[in-house]
Amino acid sequence: MRPDDALARRAALEPTASFIVEAAAGSGKTSLLTQRMLVLLARVEEPENVLAVTFTRKAVEEMRGRVLEALERAAGPAPEAAHERTTYELAQAVLARDAARGWRLREHPTRLRIQTLDALAGSLARRLPLTAGLAAQLEVVDDASDLYRAAARLTIDCLTDDDYGDVVEQVLEHLENDVRRLEGLLVDMLARRDSWLPRVSAGADRPRAEAALAAVVEAAVRDVARVLVAACGSHHTALVDYARGAAAAVVAQGLDSPIGLLDGWDGRRFDAEVCAALAELLLTREGTPRRKPNRKQGFMPENKADLAPAFAAVAAVLDANPRLCERLDAARGLPPTAYTDAQWRTIEAMYGLLMLAVGQLTLVFADAGRCDFTAVTEAARAALGAPEAPSDLALALDHRLEHLLVDEFQDTSATQHALLTALTAGWTGEDGRTLFFVGDPLQSIYRFRQAEVGLFIDTATQGRFGEVPLTRLRLSANFRTSAPLVAWVNEALANAFGDAPALLPPYVPLSPTRAATPYAPVAVHPVGQREDGGYDETDEALVVLGVIE
Repeated sequence: MRPDDALARRAALEPTASFIVEAAAGSGKTSLLTQRMLVLLARVEEPENVLAVTFTRKAVEEMRGRVLEALERAAGPAPEAAHERTTYELAQAVLARDAARGWRLREHPTRLRIQTLDALAGSLARRLPLTAGLAAQLEVVDDASDLYRAAARLTIDCLTDDDYGDVVEQVLEHLENDVRRLEGLLVDMLARRDSWLPRVSAGADRPRAEAALAAVVEAAVRDVARVLVAACGSHHTALVDYARGAAAAVVAQGLDSPIGLLDGWDGRRFDAEVCAALAELLLTREGTPRRKPNRKQGFMPENKADLAPAFAAVAAVLDANPRLCERLDAARGLPPTAYTDAQWRTIEAMYGLLMLAVGQLTLVFADAGRCDFTAVTEAARAALGAPEAPSDLALALDHRLEHLLVDEFQDTSATQHALLTALTAGWTGEDGRTLFFVGDPLQSIYRFRQAEVGLFIDTATQGRFGEVPLTRLRLSANFRTSAPLVAWVNEALANAFGDAPALLPPYVPLSPTRAATPYAPVAVHPVGQREDGGYDETDEALVVLGVIE
């Protein structure tokens, strides 16, 4: 391992501090979680004072198995391998604590509090069912799409209702009376309601909505400007000369074209109108680079000699940068940054329709006896109460829970994040209680469960969770993969994320710990295409079989 990586792993075992750890695939994060849990178990009064949560039952069993295996080995002779000795010594300290306190963990492994986040939410909701509400009594299902669809249809059926008919009618009118489309949109929105329900339930706020819209448009414009300036490089002057010359000709002809906005353009001012004008000048309707500009683009016989060299330079830039073409083409659809009164009335109707759909979903859950994970997680958060008014359950847990470890933190949803916030409300970072978050913002895979990787990034950037300060650590060693493949991954991922939004953290190259193997790190196995552009799945299966053999 590199010195900084080894230093980060040692720092993560400080039992009085809290951390957020960025750990790439194959970096040994499960081993680090196991070691951290052993460190904490050796210091607490009861094993239940330490809680570790992750996302899958398989991960729970793996972590519990690692801890129990470490305890079993600690009862025997010390290992010879240096990298195993740390875990051995930490586990010996736990065994000593176990003997002193009479825990008998090896005989009663269920005293180790390691569970999925969903199981934690369910257990919290069931412990205070009156506060948690109906969801505490329902079966939680992985796929609730049939329930979302039933609620969507009941919502649309309210078209004939005296109280809600106007809301449904207005949204349907906006969608050109496409009932099937409205049903699909409601199904999709109900599945991820934890990301919008807090805002929608607060009511439509026009200034805030328009400010958010303006921020989105400004971010898109900055992105176009960044890519355009980087792609043009030394040809930026040619772009400005061509745009100004063409725009002047468009204005002189009296044409009604957005290209005219580029007349006198200085090459530094960028807004939505400038981006749309550049797209109209440089791209066809299909979004491909223009090959033969004409008078509609200001390319006239009298200015052809002046514009041709600059046009050739700009065309070469566009041909070499398809991403630039994509961004310019998308800029054509950027909306105004303010709503008309008619648009705002439609938005208010949408707010009302969404709240109606949520109400219908609650009734559908009750009737079916089933609910989704969002419902039970929200029920658990309700059972804990508000930070300024914690429930009896929250007070009891506050007395018992001292250390919280969260694996795959990048896959938490907004509701799960709120649950963890409620669970640790009142923690200060100076009271002996600690947090330990582990994850990788570049490998979030639970978007279908409304995972919000931005929550990990925000927490790491701010360096705190609630009132608890967090030290940010990065693990870069890779214990899983041979050196040539690690080198290939580093090059591929650095390029893959090179054009990503600035919100994402920079890609940190992995450092291999395993030597090269006799095999090539990456091999491409082509599968023959059919005339229609598809491929034969049988051919693919035979290729895979050949690789395995």
